[in-house]
Amino acid sequence: MSRKRIKWKRGLMALTLLAMIAAAIGVAPSAEAAAARYSFQVKDTAGKVHVVAFASDKESKETVKDPSAFGNEGDIIYSGSYYLVADGKKQKTAVNNGKPMDVNPSQNIIYKVASAAKGTPDLIVIGQRDSSNYYTFEAYAVTASSAIKKLGFVAKGKSKAGYALSTSYKMKNFTSIYFQTVAYNNADAAGWYFTTYKWDANAYLLKETETLFYGYDSPYGGATKKGDYNAGSALIKRYANEPAFAVSSSMPKAPAVKAYQFALDSNTKANLTAGKIPGFNLTMGMSKAQVQKLLGKQTDSYYSAGADFAIFEKAPNTGLSFSAALEPTGPLFAAEIGGAQLPANLTWAMIEKYLGKPESQGESEVDFDEYYYYYRFGKIDVYIDGKSKTSKPYLITLIQKG
Repeated sequence: MSRKRIKWKRGLMALTLLAMIAAAIGVAPSAEAAAARYSFQVKDTAGKVHVVAFASDKESKETVKDPSAFGNEGDIIYSGSYYLVADGKKQKTAVNNGKPMDVNPSQNIIYKVASAAKGTPDLIVIGQRDSSNYYTFEAYAVTASSAIKKLGFVAKGKSKAGYALSTSYKMKNFTSIYFQTVAYNNADAAGWYFTTYKWDANAYLLKETETLFYGYDSPYGGATKKGDYNAGSALIKRYANEPAFAVSSSMPKAPAVKAYQFALDSNTKANLTAGKIPGFNLTMGMSKAQVQKLLGKQTDSYYSAGADFAIFEKAPNTGLSFSAALEPTGPLFAAEIGGAQLPANLTWAMIEKYLGKPESQGESEVDFDEYYYYYRFGKIDVYIDGKSKTSKPYLITLIQKG
């Protein structure tokens, strides 16, 4: 790509805005920061904030006319030899080994990686586009004395550090001292490579601990295959949208969520008559917002028997409906309860013990391979389904009638 060299200056507005930001955190902006292509507020390992400028003494620009992996039509590409300066110090740390490089701000591959815990610094990533699939980057941190350190990367099983990595998605510090990158390969061994690095504070190194592969065939580079391409694609959505999510054995285990369970005991009949769902602390007529406070966020939904049902975090085997087929969203009026939300030892005899003889029972007129019990308590119709009278009941349906 030919480059027409054009001198460029930052405006007064950029200088004023940077001064306001720096003043707010108690750091005086330097001349370099005021004229920087990028400026970052970054923390060192002790949590102290520094202002770091990414700048060039001589910069040119051009507008992209022919779209490619390096820019879309209309993008502005800046070119020059760039360096980093922290807190107005005279020391300039060259990036890209002092060689000229291109910068396309619209591609967002120069950015800060926010620290997840004290003792781990914020990082500045300086990326350069290699292809439509990935970019190569260097990473830098700031010390308490405002010195800028270029990080080394050590591959698993190696002792010598390199100073550049490739990734397709932004690096993140997902917990404590662990970082992750995700590279997508569309050639041989196509798929997603999730690589975890451990921060070495003494040496300013990121040391690879594992690479997990989701894709076709066998992975390269000693990665461990964990799943297929579709599984990897689903994980990528979480990686891109959840700041603290990573695909790693170092990922903190999510706290166990206590699941609700249908309570079948001597109080069940009275609770149903009162419009309550036994064991769930729910009452027919509650709003969706009230249900979410008890059961957590909605995780899924489905359509059944003419109504939309929502599934919530603390009741993954239960569907709750707030609207009938022709009605807008309204109060809770139906529940389908199954799986882990049913008593583990549920039997037809146990049901009769606590609910009595059903008003009707037999083979379903809708599903001929189904057996059911039907009860009515107050305004609640209760349907209990199983494959046969000799098999275990697998579903309890509650419907509030007017």
